[in-house]
This record gives sequence, C-alpha cells and structure tokens, in this order.
Amino acid sequence: MDKIECSNPNCYSLNPETNRFCQVCSAPLESVFLWVTGEPLVGAQFERLYQERYSLRGPNLLLDLQPGRQPLSAEGIPAEAQPYLRLFPMRLHLPQIHAVMPVGGQPRLVLTQVPLLPEEYGTSTPRWKPVQLLGKGWGEATGFRQLSWLWQIARLWPLLSYQQVAGSLLQPQLLRVEGPVFRLRELVNDGGQATLVQLGELFSRLVPTTQPVVRGLMERLCEAMSQQQITSAEELLQRVDQGMDEFRHTWNGQVNVVALTDPGPTRRRNEDACYPSPQQGLRPTGTDGLPFAIVCDGIGGHEGGDMASNLAIETVSQQLNPRVLAKVDTKVVTEELATIVCNANDRITQVNNQQQRQERQRMGTTLTMTLLRDYEVFLANVGDSRIYWITRYGCYQVTTDDDVASREVRLGYNLYPQALKQPAAGALVQALGINASSLLHPTVQRFPLDEDSVFLLCSDGLSDNNLVDHYWHLEILPILNGDVDLATANQRLIDLANQKNGHDNVTVVLVHYQVAPAKTVAGNGRPEPAVLPEEPTTKGRRGQIPATQGRRGQIPPIPPPVPPSRPSTPVKSNPRPKSLPLPLALGGLAAGLVTLGAGGWLWWQETNQRDNPLYLSTVINPAPPAFQPALVLSEFKGYVNTLAINPQGDQLAIGSEDGSISLWQLPGGQPQRFLRRTGVSVMGVTFIRNGQQIASFDRSNLELWGVNDGRRLGQLVGPKGVVTAMATNTSGRFLAVGDANGALYLWDLDTAAATPSFRQELPELGKIDALAVSPDGTLLAAASQSQQVVELWDVPSRTRKYTLTRKDFRHGMWSVSFRPDGQVLAGGGGDGKVSLWNVNTGAWLKTLKAPGIVYSLGFSPDNALLFTGTGTTSPDSPVITLWNPAKGTALQTLKNHQEAVKALAIAPKGRLLVSGGLDNQAIIWQAPE
Repeated sequence: MDKIECSNPNCYSLNPETNRFCQVCSAPLESVFLWVTGEPLVGAQFERLYQERYSLRGPNLLLDLQPGRQPLSAEGIPAEAQPYLRLFPMRLHLPQIHAVMPVGGQPRLVLTQVPLLPEEYGTSTPRWKPVQLLGKGWGEATGFRQLSWLWQIARLWPLLSYQQVAGSLLQPQLLRVEGPVFRLRELVNDGGQATLVQLGELFSRLVPTTQPVVRGLMERLCEAMSQQQITSAEELLQRVDQGMDEFRHTWNGQVNVVALTDPGPTRRRNEDACYPSPQQGLRPTGTDGLPFAIVCDGIGGHEGGDMASNLAIETVSQQLNPRVLAKVDTKVVTEELATIVCNANDRITQVNNQQQRQERQRMGTTLTMTLLRDYEVFLANVGDSRIYWITRYGCYQVTTDDDVASREVRLGYNLYPQALKQPAAGALVQALGINASSLLHPTVQRFPLDEDSVFLLCSDGLSDNNLVDHYWHLEILPILNGDVDLATANQRLIDLANQKNGHDNVTVVLVHYQVAPAKTVAGNGRPEPAVLPEEPTTKGRRGQIPATQGRRGQIPPIPPPVPPSRPSTPVKSNPRPKSLPLPLALGGLAAGLVTLGAGGWLWWQETNQRDNPLYLSTVINPAPPAFQPALVLSEFKGYVNTLAINPQGDQLAIGSEDGSISLWQLPGGQPQRFLRRTGVSVMGVTFIRNGQQIASFDRSNLELWGVNDGRRLGQLVGPKGVVTAMATNTSGRFLAVGDANGALYLWDLDTAAATPSFRQELPELGKIDALAVSPDGTLLAAASQSQQVVELWDVPSRTRKYTLTRKDFRHGMWSVSFRPDGQVLAGGGGDGKVSLWNVNTGAWLKTLKAPGIVYSLGFSPDNALLFTGTGTTSPDSPVITLWNPAKGTALQTLKNHQEAVKALAIAPKGRLLVSGGLDNQAIIWQAPE
C-alpha cells in the first residue's frame, strides 16, 4: 500500500492511503486520481521522477502520492492541449489538464477532475464518485433531467465545435453524468466534421428509454436534427428551453439563505459586503419575488474598497426587481443581470471620477451573485469572488476568476497549475469601478435545477488555498443530509477560513435550494403528480424564501407476462374402443400422454396453490363490492396528500398541501375539527395508540396530536434527517418513520420509551419514500422512488430478511402495503406495476399492471381484494382499481378523480373507501353491505 503525503504545507507527513485525515495534523487527505490520455500505460516507460510521484492504478489511471505539491510536467504545451485550455471556463463539464507527461518520449496529457466509472479505477476504490454513462443513467432519470442533460450538451456543442472537438459528444463511452451534471471523460479531435445530424441520430437511440412526458419532444428534436430542420445549437437550445418551460408554473421548492462576513484575524477594516446583510437576515419575498444573494470584495490595496463593495450591493439590490424578473423570458433575465452589474460599475466609476481618483487610488470591487427562479439558477460574476455548486454528487466551481492566471489559460498560453506560479497570477484583469462599462464583460450563466443544492458564494478569504475543495464534504454536504443547519455551517466556514487562511476578510453566503413535491404538465396540459415528497426547511438564524415548483417524468410501462393457459379436464374414453389404424393409434397414444401430463400438471398446480398465500383469495373468490361515490369533500386549497381511518372506522384524518390537518366523522363525512388550518404542506397522517392519537409529518416536523381534544401533544424526536415517509400497523401500536438519508425508525408506543426501539441505516436506498409495518409489528418494509428494491427487515432481530426486486422495475417503488394477515406484501412502482411477494419466503407471486404511477395501495380487511390509486399525464390514469390479486384481474375501476389519486384508506369492515387526490378533494366511497 502506498503512502500519501499530507497537502498541508506545514505538515507534509506520510499517511496510509486508506486514511481520510492526516494522522499528524488532522487535515483532510486528498485522493487525486489522474487520467492519462492515449494508449494504456501498462508496460510503458516514463521517467523515474514520475514513477516515484505517481502510482499506476489502472491502464490509464495514476494516483498522485503528493497532491499538495506542484505537478511534475514536461516543458511545452502540445497542440492537443489547446481545446482544454481554451474551454477552461467550461470545467463544470470538462476535465482539466494537470500536467504533461513524457511517455516513451512522447508528450501525454494528464487530466484531473475526470468523471470515471467504478471499473476505470483499476485497483483503487473511489470514496466519492457516483458517475454513470449517459446511456445507462438516461433510462433511470426523470423527464426533466433528461431535458436538462440535452440542454447542457446543446450549450457545449458550439464551443466544442469551434475547437474541433464536438465529436467527443458523439462517442457514448465518453458521455458521463454525475447526478444533474453532464460531463465528458476527455476530448477527441474530429477535424471539424461533427454535425448536429449525427447528434440527432445518437439521441434517437435514447428515445425508447425517454420518459413519456418528454418522449414526444425528444422524437421531434431528433427528427429535426436528422432532417437538418434544426441547423444550429442555438435553435436546439431554444427548443429544449421551450420543453423545460412547460414545467415552470407547477414547480415547487424552497430556498434558505444565510450570510456572514468577518474582517479576519489580521485586517482592521472589512472591505467585504454581502446581501442579505448578516444583521437583517433574509427578508421574505412575496410569492412573486425571487431569492437572490450577492458577495462583493473590495479590492485590496485600493483605497475605499469597503465603499465600493457597499455601493455595488446597494445598486444591485435596489435595481434588481425580483417580481418583474419572475415573469419575463430567461434571455431577458440574463440581459437584465448584466445591465444591473454594469450600472453598479458606472456608479462606482462615477464616484471615482468625482473624487478624482487615479490609477491605484481608484476604488473597486468584485461581485458575484445568484438569482433563483423556479427550476433554474442565474449566476453573475466579475472578479475573483467565487460561486460553488454543491450537490450530493460533488462540489463544482461554476465561476471563473477574472485574474491573470485564468486569462493565461484561456488564451492557451499556460497550464493552470503553472500559471498560478507567476508573480502576478492573482492580479485582477477586470473588476467593478476600474474602467468604463463599455470595457466590462460580466459573466452571466444559467443552469437548470432538479437536485437539492447548496450554492456557496464567497470572497477569496475562504476560497484561497483550495479550502472549499478540501472541506466541502465535511462542512457543506451535511446541510444536504440534514445533519447541520445553514447558520451553523456558515459560521463554521468563517471559522475555517480564519483558522486555515486568515490573511484577508472573509464573506460567506449559503443558498440552500431544496426540491419539494411537484405536479407536472404533460403535452395535453394536465397536471402530473409529484415524484418527490417535500423536504423540510433548514432552520437557522436567517429568514427563508418561498421558491418554486418542479416535476418528474415517467418511463414507458411494460406489459405483465401472460399467464399460462389452464389445461382442459381429461375426458374418459370408451372402455372397449374399436381397432384403429396404426397412425390413429399412435395419435391416440400421444393424446393419452398429453392428457396424463395435463392431469399431473393440474395436481401439481393445486398442490402448489395451497402453499401460495394468494390461494386464500382464490378459495374465497368474493363477489366484488360495487363502490359508489357517497360524498365529495372539497374544502381544501391544496392537494390531498394523505389520509387515514381510525381502527374503529368512525373517524377520518386528512392532511393537505395547504397545511391543514382535519378530522371528519364516518360514514357520513361530517366535519369534526381542524387540528391545524395552515402551515407547511402535510405529507403524512396516521392514527396511533388504537386511534387515540394522530401522528403527522410535514417538511419540518414530526408531530403528535390528541384526537378527542385536538391538542398538539408535541414533537416526536428521533430522526436526524428530513422525515419523508411514515406508517403504522393496524392497531397503531407501532409507528415507523423513514427519512431523506435512508434511515428507518420504529417506536413501540405501548412502552414509555421516547426513543425508537428500532433504527437502521439504509444509505443504499437514499430517501425513503414508502413504508409498511406488518400487523404484528415484527416486519418493516421500506422502498424508495429512486431504487428498484423493497427492503424487508425483521424488527426483533434487527436483520434484513429479504431484498425484494424484479428485473422489469424501471422507475423505483412508490408504495408498499402488507396484507392484513401479514402473509403478502404489495409494492407499487412508478411504471404502474404492482408486485406481490410471499412474506415468508420472499418469493415473487404475481405482477399486476395499473394505469400509471401507483401512489398508494392497500388490501381489504378480508385479505381478498387489493386497491390501487394511480395517476400520470394520461387522462385515463387517475383511477382507483379494485383487484382480485390471485387472478390478477381488475374487478372495478373508479374514475371520479380528475387528477392523480395520491392517498387511499379502507375502513375496517371493507365497505367504505376514502381517496384523496391532486384535484384538491377527498371522496368517500361506499359499497352495500
């Protein structure tokens, strides 16, 4: 095992490569993997210095054993390096040149920040590399994300074409995705021959796995490119933008912002400024407003830097009108941000001129800002203050410093590590207040968002010495995991900058964007139900901004397998048949063998059926109840997200997107009381303790309520992450909760213990979206919309009993339910499939095909029927279906909901059903006794 040198320049001690922190100074250890372009290195000769510095880990992979030191690099810059250098500002999508290595006397590019697949790491195992090939990730992605990836490729196309490397986008093995971000493994020269026709042909191969909500658009785009009806990347971008714009008005999310600034341990004056100011926190915007944040760093050595930074903040915050920008085209937003930045420059320049400041006396400032609107973020920057985009998949610097080092790279004169060695490397080439706006070129970017994200805006007091790259997973990733609040994380970053750097003022603004439940719009204009439950607002010392809404696509349904036909019953033959000709006699013998085999098959089938827990419903074979709508409850201002019926069958609890939790009398549907009328969207309600109490959860809290008096009894403490799913057993004795981090919790409410009696971490599932507790509380089933499995856990022994899955699952599991006798588990998928499993053996029993995403399901109390609530963009999909699960047949379809059926509850006697949907209403259904 090799030793890795600590990157701390005051330490440089050697550590085992398996260590995450230096054993001497406790600094984070870097595992810097480098990709060498060209032929495999196995058996190749390279100089001894390189052999001592870099450890060969794969055919083209090296591990840097001294990541904190200047890279070893040969003199000169080969021609194949030019596209990487000139495309330096696009490093969100492209790897960067670390060095040039002489291999066999020929220069080879050594790349860093390369999106590598697990199999490309050779003998090493990466700590944090969730990378997929685009082709593999495509079928698993939502419709919006598929459009987002295409949008990013269209944005790259003209830039790569100009450098004659657009052919890189036509090689499937080079196309990678890291969550929401599209990336390339390396660039290849195409001689300028790549065309949009070829791009259209490439993406046409992905059409079969494109989500239905955007498949029609994808087909039209591919055909238009192939037929040369789309002849420019700009036109392709416009068409993709139009497709994404259909998602806009139903997007749902939330944004929190906190800001801090500090003069640092060595400066007497703070020349930094930020918006929102740390003193006033974040002032809530209205529903038409947009959240924005700004960081400015007065230029060091320029008199009046603090005045310049504050003038810039004042100008931008006064002239930027979020209410107007919320309603205009994206191109207008981009142009308006550039204009406002130039106006701030004019104001500072005017003061400089009025005060007759010359040359180094002129005050100036950097500026970087973010503006979030619906599913997109706009970024603007001038100078060297930075913006980092952090998701669970990685940390990306999305701004490029306006300094000498970056300019040298963009012009193709130098590699970035070498450019940083120049004496004037950090000198700014543009800033606000120094020159006229006609000479100013602010950079304004836009990115689609469909992933929980943190945008870190900071001055160089934090970003110097690569502190963000070294510490993001320790200080910022916990925000996304729900382990630290925004204000605490911000203060820790300030402290880190003062401790590790300490040479300058430091300002940090954290913008936390959270994806929340959303409806989507299909081509017919009908809303489509949400994919992700809402997540909680991170609570800190600052305010919060309401933000926007989002949607997800679906995948094409696959028909269930056709069951084998049942053989006919054998017929007795005449005991003394007439003699037959030989051919007929042989035919008779064959028929007899077939009859005998059929009889044996029937005997085996009957025996096997008696061991099949679905056999019970075959024997009962009930006449289906004829459910009819008895009452519609439409007093809700938002979706009916969740509902529950108490064990006695005489009370109904409803939780709505409008924040209300209400109680109703059954069977008549008379209103009883509201436990609360407004607040954050309620995502789950359930009766507990034999109907005496109610548990509920929203994006912020897991609360308990008294049923008789409607009082709030307090919060249930336990989950560290955001609660995303909840379930109880029939009596309400056992309460299970799942969170966004993949953790399960279960309480035995008959005990006085306040802590969960069962807890299990399932990080491989990610966010828990569906839970079910067996009737006796001994089994817990958990599922996720992002995974194709159901985890079945034995609670008393704390062991995994089964991992249940099917090869044809293609869009995750959305709902799970135990049959009342605990013998069968049902799981509903995003592709409409409902799979039934034998709880005792883990064997798959049958698959039903419902018309859309299976949001909810449940069995009748007599174990004989299964109810599913579904919905998609199809007008025929928002239905409730009653199934005979043993036969796999639909017995009745209820179609009164206009939008997706989000929740179902069946009364104990099985003759009363309540459904809730995205059409803001609940329906009580009754069947005659």
